[in-house]
Amino acid sequence: MLGERTGLPVFSMKVGKPDKGAEVIYLGWMMAGIVKGLRRAVKHWNVRAVCAVGMATSTLAQQEVTKKACSLPETVPVFLLQGGYNYQRLRSFYRLMMAAFQGAMRKQLEKKEHLTPDEADSLDLLRHGGDRVDPAALEPVLAWLNAR
Repeated sequence: MLGERTGLPVFSMKVGKPDKGAEVIYLGWMMAGIVKGLRRAVKHWNVRAVCAVGMATSTLAQQEVTKKACSLPETVPVFLLQGGYNYQRLRSFYRLMMAAFQGAMRKQLEKKEHLTPDEADSLDLLRHGGDRVDPAALEPVLAWLNAR
């Protein structure tokens, strides 16, 4: 969606990578507060911004994502985007990991008497899966790009 909205080229980490040292906006999925593949990307390219995609809404994700976990200087913005969750599409390794995480998180959230909207949404995703991708969530990224 970002490539469509901006006209910027889109690359995969596996196919058609940008030249070494190229300026990039890195988009990656989060696991345990870490953006997967980001450390490798930082070694190869000049990462100018990061879009971290996870199950949680931005409010919850902000508690997990830090510049330290991303190994980035303070000048590099980290944009948090909510994705979705589909347990059936996970590969066996991640399926095992998420089974344990999902059970623990569900129990923790189900024990609470009152859930915040973010917590209620996370519980719904854990129970039923779903897609929370919202093109409007790219607005802060687009504003940052336009300001450059």
